Amino acid sequence: AGAVAASAVTPADVVKTRLQVSGARTRYSGLVNCFQTIVKDEGVSALFKGVGPRCMVMAPLFGLALMAFEFQKKLMGVES
Repeated sequence: AGAVAASAVTPADVVKTRLQVSGARTRYSGLVNCFQTIVKDEGVSALFKGVGPRCMVMAPLFGLALMAFEFQKKLMGVES
């Protein structure tokens, strides 16, 4: 589930990152323009740059979070 969620939000993260880098004000006029420019100039696959490493980090992270949650429930005496 963590890897699926990470993959689903990667395009939004790519657009956000492009808008945050220096010089973005001169290249993009806004959120929609940034999205359109990326797709037009680099193709749809550019929106998924970095999805592999992101999934490799997020999947184990979600597993650890679930394990910590279950451990805390056990410590508190909460039944599932």
